[in-house]
Amino acid sequence: MAATEASLVPILRRLIPGLSIYTAGNSNFQDCLNFYNHALDEQPLVCVKPVIDQEVAQVIQFCNTSGIPFCVRSGGHDFFGRSLIKGGVLIDMRAIDSIIVEPGRASARVGGGVIAGTLQETLGSQGLFTPTGQTNTVGYVSWACGGGYGFYVGTYGFGVDQILGARVVLAGGQIVNTDQDPELLWALRGAGAGTFGIVTELRVKVYPVPDLYAGFLAFPLSDAAAVMDRIDKLLDEDFPDEFSGDAIAAHPEMVPMPVSEPCLVLFWCWTVTDEGLAPAKRFLDQMVQAGKVLGNTVTESKWCNMHPGYD
Repeated sequence: MAATEASLVPILRRLIPGLSIYTAGNSNFQDCLNFYNHALDEQPLVCVKPVIDQEVAQVIQFCNTSGIPFCVRSGGHDFFGRSLIKGGVLIDMRAIDSIIVEPGRASARVGGGVIAGTLQETLGSQGLFTPTGQTNTVGYVSWACGGGYGFYVGTYGFGVDQILGARVVLAGGQIVNTDQDPELLWALRGAGAGTFGIVTELRVKVYPVPDLYAGFLAFPLSDAAAVMDRIDKLLDEDFPDEFSGDAIAAHPEMVPMPVSEPCLVLFWCWTVTDEGLAPAKRFLDQMVQAGKVLGNTVTESKWCNMHPGYD
């Protein structure tokens, strides 16, 4: 017989007394369904919010032995809805959100539900930094395990390059530390979160806070081909490791600065660890000569948050 909300909740409360369980009509349940892709409309039977990895393990064991489908979410940015399950259990990891800098200040232990912006804020308050992606609402662990592309790759490498170790809940409910299972660590680094288990903690490299020169450059969309051709020639002559960026075509209402026409928007970031921002400013001066500039917000910054969140 198929599981129902009425049948699931009392069993979960009995098996895992301290577990937070939310059902339809509860504001916390709606928060569990707040995803980047607003078109996702499937609904789980219940949402659970574990706070320790033992609770994650108990939920997994229950679902697997009962034949109940489940899924895992943190930031909720998976565009294809793999953080949502119809008629099953949604495991919301965001309460597993500890961030602990290790002695020596060369690494940190990051909870499986930590969001990228929170990680940067917390590390930044201690004069530290680690690469994250282009949006501060993305779940850090899934971003890093999936490869971890962002604006800091030239200076620090990808997110996956920062991973030193992990705690993982396997399908059978076992909790494994990759210090004792190096092959699992190898598998996690690039295979994506959730493929081999649920990551409840990553240990990652951290660094002194760099200097950043970052923001947006906008050119008329009608000039996009000529602008990109000139920029391509500039980068072909000299592509500094410190520079990274992306480009999109956008309507004025999509651009995070006042523009009056469709435009080509460059997401621009220069990451500096020791030589100051003078080379970044010279490189920017060369790039703005590629065409008519409709807007330029590139300035000194703490970190790059180039994309909006859910709203």
